[in-house]
Amino acid sequence: MEHPASIKAGQVVALHGSSALLTVRTISGDYAYCEWEEQGILRQGTFLLSQLDRVPDEIAVAHRLLPRQPRG
Repeated sequence: MEHPASIKAGQVVALHGSSALLTVRTISGDYAYCEWEEQGILRQGTFLLSQLDRVPDEIAVAHRLLPRQPRG
């Protein structure tokens, strides 16, 4: 995993100790505004950059290619 300073908007990240993948939408100072999907529901949250790890590119690409579950 990469140092938090290398995290940029549009990248896929994970919370420390979690396998859930989040997409960074914007960064403001030491915070990242992220979105992720959980059981077909779009979730959003703000996290300290120091809480996040950038995931390897091959995992990020696979994550972006996964079909989205319908919301219902």
